[in-house]
Amino acid sequence: MASWLQTNMGMLMQVALFMVYIGIDAGKSLFAGKALKGTSVITTSLVITSSFISIIIGIVIARANDGMEGVRLAMDLGTARRYAPVACFFAVAQCFQALAYKELSPGEIKVIGQVRLLQTAALSVMFLGRRYIGPQWSAMGIVVLGAVMFFEGKVQGDEVHALMMMNHTVSLNRSWCFANLTQVDVNSGASTPWVIPGACLYNVFKDPTASEEKQMVLGLLYVAIYMVLSDLGSVVSEKFLKESSGTPFYVQKVSLELSGFPVSIAMSFILPFFQLWVANPDQTTKQGAKDYARIARAMWWTGTHLEKGSTIPVANSLFQGWGAAALLSLAFMCAGSWLSGIVAKRMNSVMKLLGKLMSLSTVYFVGDFWLLKTTHPCPPTNGIQGFLPQVGDCNTPPTICTVSQFVILMGTYTFVSIRVPPPEKEALEATREETELRQGGATA
Repeated sequence: MASWLQTNMGMLMQVALFMVYIGIDAGKSLFAGKALKGTSVITTSLVITSSFISIIIGIVIARANDGMEGVRLAMDLGTARRYAPVACFFAVAQCFQALAYKELSPGEIKVIGQVRLLQTAALSVMFLGRRYIGPQWSAMGIVVLGAVMFFEGKVQGDEVHALMMMNHTVSLNRSWCFANLTQVDVNSGASTPWVIPGACLYNVFKDPTASEEKQMVLGLLYVAIYMVLSDLGSVVSEKFLKESSGTPFYVQKVSLELSGFPVSIAMSFILPFFQLWVANPDQTTKQGAKDYARIARAMWWTGTHLEKGSTIPVANSLFQGWGAAALLSLAFMCAGSWLSGIVAKRMNSVMKLLGKLMSLSTVYFVGDFWLLKTTHPCPPTNGIQGFLPQVGDCNTPPTICTVSQFVILMGTYTFVSIRVPPPEKEALEATREETELRQGGATA
């Protein structure tokens, strides 16, 4: 097999599999955003169904490869209990990851996800005894700063757009006020006072920045919880996977899902109350009541909700709002779940990280610039003299966000490219550099 992989066909096969890995990872994010953002779909329903299907797939593979003995091994409750801590971490992490798609775009989630590079490194140092050199920590710092710059640009872009729309509304109000403040008597031609229009008395305009920033903070909180739990699960699972490297992956996968499946079901009951506690919507305001209704419809075991474009209440259910996007998201989740585990066990870690980077760019440009663009209409200019001109496409992310995305990509690639020398060589180089510095100081 090793010899065949070095041939032209072998290399083409590796490239094809690598591209499949990128496509599945990107498709998982894009379709999850399409299925969950602004819809009534229950986030945990995707996680629960994906876990159940993974168990079925694992059992079928075990039966095909090892007969009933393979099924018995895959369904062994003792092995499932052994993997239970790892399974709980991953199950809860997946629930919060799906929840984040309700608040943020897939591109934003992908970008902030690169911060876990620093988090994973810190956990690896603490629990696995790994070590990283100065340039690697510097590259990770660049990635974190790039993520901060990305979200700062996103917030400022939203604020600038809101100010443009408010300026437009004020200008419209002023024009309406002056146009209707007086009327001309058709008989005498004299101007007589008229009823003062409301635009002269009230400057009522919508400023959505507060709700948008709250939405972003909630999304960042959910992503942060997902990253912490996922990285803890990865660090712990790495030890389990390496210790049982001779165990078929499908056996390990079924064992993980057997423990994670009931946890996902429990999270479907817990998450709506957690959302209400964190968001704390003020139901006395219009926006607060809207936020409360949006969270309440996630309580799939009780109550009703309104589907988009309908005025007829529909009973809540676990699979409410499902359509083509949800089914495609489920397919990519299942494929990505299996492929990620295989990559974690078999693929070179550098190639895996490079695949994630290519997936990040794909999701950002395809999703945020095309398929999943947020609705930010440009303020019109008709009838307003001297008003700000229409500025391009107001749906696209600010330029600073795109620049920050490239900073994150290059920082992550730099981290991957750095080779850590053996401890002995590193100490020898440090001694040589110190000697050269001393000699240079003596010469000076």
